Amino acid sequence: MRVRFIVLVLIFFAALLVPGTPIYGGDGAGGRKDVADWTILGLDVPGYNSRTLAKVPLEERRWIRHHKIEVRWRNVQPQAGPFDWSRYDELIGAVLADGSQSIMLVLGGPIPAWARDAAYGEFADKAPPADLGRWRDFCAAAAERYGPVVDFYEVWNEPGWDSDGEAYRLLGTYHFGGQVETDYLPLLQLAYTAIKEKDPSGIVICGSLLDTLADDPDTGTGLYTRLFDDASRPRQEAALTVRADGDIVAARTLRLVCSRDGLLADGLMGIDPGRTRWFFAEGCTRSGCDMWLSLDNRERQEAAVAITYFRGNGTSESRNIRVPARSSLVFPVFDEGLGVGRHDSKLGEVSIAVSSDRPIIAERSLYYRQGGTVKERNGEPDAYSPRREWACEDGSGDYTVKEFLSLLNTGSQAVEAEIVYRFPDGSSENRHVEVAAQSCGRVSVAPGVTGASCAGGASIEVRGSAPLVAELSPRFYCGDSCSGEYTSRGAGEPRTRWDFPAGYNQFSMRDVISLWNGGERPVRAGLDFAMGRGEALHKEVLLQALAGVEVAAGDMLGFNEHCDMVGVHPYRSPGNWGPFYANLVQAMRSIGVEKEVAATEIGWLHHKDDQPDMFSGQGQADAIGDWGIGLLRRAGCRKIWVYKDMDEKPGRSWDKSYFGLFSYDGTPHASWSAYKRWQAENPSYPPLPASMP
Repeated sequence: MRVRFIVLVLIFFAALLVPGTPIYGGDGAGGRKDVADWTILGLDVPGYNSRTLAKVPLEERRWIRHHKIEVRWRNVQPQAGPFDWSRYDELIGAVLADGSQSIMLVLGGPIPAWARDAAYGEFADKAPPADLGRWRDFCAAAAERYGPVVDFYEVWNEPGWDSDGEAYRLLGTYHFGGQVETDYLPLLQLAYTAIKEKDPSGIVICGSLLDTLADDPDTGTGLYTRLFDDASRPRQEAALTVRADGDIVAARTLRLVCSRDGLLADGLMGIDPGRTRWFFAEGCTRSGCDMWLSLDNRERQEAAVAITYFRGNGTSESRNIRVPARSSLVFPVFDEGLGVGRHDSKLGEVSIAVSSDRPIIAERSLYYRQGGTVKERNGEPDAYSPRREWACEDGSGDYTVKEFLSLLNTGSQAVEAEIVYRFPDGSSENRHVEVAAQSCGRVSVAPGVTGASCAGGASIEVRGSAPLVAELSPRFYCGDSCSGEYTSRGAGEPRTRWDFPAGYNQFSMRDVISLWNGGERPVRAGLDFAMGRGEALHKEVLLQALAGVEVAAGDMLGFNEHCDMVGVHPYRSPGNWGPFYANLVQAMRSIGVEKEVAATEIGWLHHKDDQPDMFSGQGQADAIGDWGIGLLRRAGCRKIWVYKDMDEKPGRSWDKSYFGLFSYDGTPHASWSAYKRWQAENPSYPPLPASMP
């Protein structure tokens, strides 16, 4: 049987996998040869063309070799429609004419009023927009226009200072209106993708994730290590479509990593793009298991859908609903109404049949409880209509597991089912069961103990006297710490398209994509991910002939894959800049992140309107000298951008603080000499073009 052959291939997948060629992601090599390896001391120049150019002599401006410019979306697209780049054309033109050696753009908010998401309320001006595609368009347009003269792109200014962060609580200041833990990654993903499409060699820098104002070098690395750890960062749901230029088998494996000693892997097969009938043999609404049903109508017309619930006591009941065009309906099966309610009896064992008058995608999702708390949702669609023969692979791991085989008979006559268990040692075992008409049944694979199939990876074949649906469902137990339920299913035949409506990357969950090419020529597979906020990402993998590859979705979707460098703004006293930088680098290396950490903004006041005796010009000079930058350099920091070139007009600073290396009238502060000293020691690099192409 061809289906059986594919299943056996998947059973031994781990042993047969040979390295494929993941080709997702950018090269991070820099815009001009070795620019990624340069040692840079840059300067933030927000008013270069309007103030610095007019008030600072050219012989002094020549020491400003590397320029940082913040490009605010609201300034270039105040109304929906064409972009107006005139403000930044003039600013970038001025620094190019002065011989700039590199330019960094900071792409970020405020968000134009027309694009804001009202759900963020008062924070919407600096939160993700209602349509993330608009943000992508902005980033793409900036990279397309300025890519020929820009080497670095930082994505957002200080997203770590979010709407409930320490800076907002203490000072009322926020630079990111969303929650950095969950809302920033979509912006980084889309910005990275857009920039690389328009400027493939541009270096993308993750915005500063520092989230504390504590003047302590031993604090403030936690948000970095959490978000850059693809196994533990907050969940990001992602549907996946795999399209290949040849027939392949695709599986999606959700791996639960226990807090103590093991993992449980569950392989999910893909689905067809849309069908009018769906079947879910396994389901549970008992206490501790929350089951949901999702109906996705991608058609241009409304869908009429009939849902039939088959209960473990032999009864059934139906619901009729309508799903609007191009929309989804998600509801809890464990509630009354559209669902059947929660029952700690046979009524809580629920199989589902879905029929529709037009193609839809149906997905069943199971939540499990761990230590009394609901954790990840296991979203799984059923890929197959009833048929006579099924082949299932074992999906259990290093737990005490009791497996069940769920059988659903939607026909009008009872079905005799023969179950054949085949073990790796060549032995087999046969069982026979009868599944009544219009009912579901469950068979324990290894009653009462951890069975040989659980520990040894048996394959299971089901042969029915008439069509039915079969699913394998290992129910797992980890001592007293967690319990729950997973499901798996029989494998499908090779094809060029596979769809996976759900997948999760959070805390104890790992989402792994397995691709197998059983043909005799290489196959290129495109992976299109669609996340919960509407963002879409495309990755590619090259599969060699008769070979497979495993790629972690978290690695393809996380922070590591969507930046070339990591930015930090070490807001502490200058004597702590270097020690904090060293601690951050060490923390990142401890989780395997080898990316360069760049100090994309450092600064120190020389004056504060409401505390005139607290800061001094000499203190700022020391910060720009050995006290601050010197310690950063000794800690290994190669790229530093200073805030900023010139002061605001006296009495006009928004926070009453003055960071400029020049006064408003162009007079240099003592810190300017310290800045020039570093530039004299740093290498000088070839200049950019003297004007925009």
